[in-house]
Amino acid sequence: MYHRFRWLSLVVGCSAALAAASARAGGAGQEDLDKATEAKLTAASIDDLGEVIRLAESAMAKGLDESSAEFAKRLLASTLLERAQANAKLLLSGTSSVEEFRKRREAALADVEKSLQNDPKQAQAFLLSAQLNLLPGGKNAKEVLALLDKAVEFGADDADAKVKALILRAALREKPEDKRADLDEAVRLMPDNAAVVRARGLALADMDKPEEALADLTRAAQLEPDSGPTQEARAIVLARLKRFDEALAALDKARELNPNSLAPLMQRAKVHSEQKKFDEALDDVNKALEMDPGNVVLLLFRAGVHQEKGDKQKALADTISRASAAASPPPPSGCFRCPARPSRRCWRCPRPPRRSHFSTACASGLTRRSRNWKNSPSSIRKTRSPCSNWACSRAPPRSRPAPSKPTPPSWRWCPRSGGPGADAPTPI
Repeated sequence: MYHRFRWLSLVVGCSAALAAASARAGGAGQEDLDKATEAKLTAASIDDLGEVIRLAESAMAKGLDESSAEFAKRLLASTLLERAQANAKLLLSGTSSVEEFRKRREAALADVEKSLQNDPKQAQAFLLSAQLNLLPGGKNAKEVLALLDKAVEFGADDADAKVKALILRAALREKPEDKRADLDEAVRLMPDNAAVVRARGLALADMDKPEEALADLTRAAQLEPDSGPTQEARAIVLARLKRFDEALAALDKARELNPNSLAPLMQRAKVHSEQKKFDEALDDVNKALEMDPGNVVLLLFRAGVHQEKGDKQKALADTISRASAAASPPPPSGCFRCPARPSRRCWRCPRPPRRSHFSTACASGLTRRSRNWKNSPSSIRKTRSPCSNWACSRAPPRSRPAPSKPTPPSWRWCPRSGGPGADAPTPI
């Protein structure tokens, strides 16, 4: 028993000595580098990646030997790029405010720049920098093209990044021959990728080369049979070639794949209109309007179909409906609105205030702004009473708790009727 304990103590002591020797050999920062490596293997969030970055920077600051320093640089560069990609994904998925959008974009760009300082030959980093700079507040097209050139140059070992950079660069090119060269190279690198083949087909269609575009789009549809957008693009090219029956068949397929999409119905209506089948076109556009009644594009298209049929009254009605939809956006949640005039400005109301009539500011408070004061009910004769809804611009200070369930007034007032009536506003 004694000998076994002595042997175990010897093994533990030797292990500690070897670890200390390894730390001395690697430099003072070797321990932090080992921790950073272990943390990178289990990182699952942006905060975890931040801890890896902190440990790697600490290891480099404390000092490492040549091989360990090179490894630390690569680890730091890859982690910074991964954190930038995570921030970019959150940025594109939606932000709650312009300020949050700006901060996330700047944070992602800062990580990309630091990553390139540690490893200046990363195609993915140059590609991400170009994508971020294409967003509002980024660089101009010339500088973005320079970043994409770098991504293509260093993408020899990363075909995915190189192909994405080629497609994005082709979209920014001005000369058709340059666009075609980039897209041909992308298809050469990934001939069986439906998205790449479709991108070249769409570009060829824009270059007014429908036959070549149709060949690429047909190939993309074969590679990805369940792609609705590919079928729609193919139908548009077929219609341009006057092959209407095939176009309608492709649109029927697209509608089967995406039954809730308006695009196939809209394209079907256009094809029927080109065939002078105005009744069928109206059927399609009416089905689309049932799905989206306030769609201005659909209303204008239907007005054009009525005009082609010679029904000027219906065309005029659709034009007026379009103008009303554009001038009168639906009121936001929590506000009253009179159909005769816009209501007083609330925190969520896009319409300007009007002082010539009495109006309600929101669902839980009233504001007096009326010239017809004699006609207003005595129960609500108050002067600029504050609103208890926290969302309203006339709300009291936040220290005052707002009711959890605002109760709308029991009466409704409309200047058109001179008092409560059927055309009074209702809560929305």
